[in-house]
Amino acid sequence: MKKKSEAVTLEDIIPMKPEFFLAAKNKTYSVRPPNLSDRVWIRETFGSEEAMREMIGNQDFEQICRLVYRLMASEDRADFLAQQVDIVNEEGDKLTKRFTGPQVLFVSLAGLEEGVKVIGALGRAIMLSNPLIAKAVEEEVKKNLSAIQASPKSPSRPSIGRKFSIHSKANTAGQKKR
Repeated sequence: MKKKSEAVTLEDIIPMKPEFFLAAKNKTYSVRPPNLSDRVWIRETFGSEEAMREMIGNQDFEQICRLVYRLMASEDRADFLAQQVDIVNEEGDKLTKRFTGPQVLFVSLAGLEEGVKVIGALGRAIMLSNPLIAKAVEEEVKKNLSAIQASPKSPSRPSIGRKFSIHSKANTAGQKKR
């Protein structure tokens, strides 16, 4: 973990390898680049690749974990097998709930920082499947990173919860048309 005084680098946002570390499992996991079959599944599951990018930009970790789980190696998915779990809900009722593999992955995230690293690994995997997108995304991230670091009012690290999206076009999410 970086000290507050250290500058954020491109590697912090988009790792060179599509990997993330989970403290709950004390293990590093890899995400493979999506293939054609995955792209079909993405369209069927999320509606479109644009909807998937929106999901990532909105940090919908439960849905992101569905995609990441699909892109993990079988031996890594084995760490997150579906299971029946006894829970007490918010009204005090004891229930047995079935958690799917992706839901087990989701509840294994220790917090926002690990979630963001999962998004970074997913972003790198997506970029590896299309080098043109990779170059465009890296240029956009570098430009945004430079602007953040150059701003005298900004903290040395982007604020938690700041939304960003992975697009090959310029990021216009949340900007009002004039």
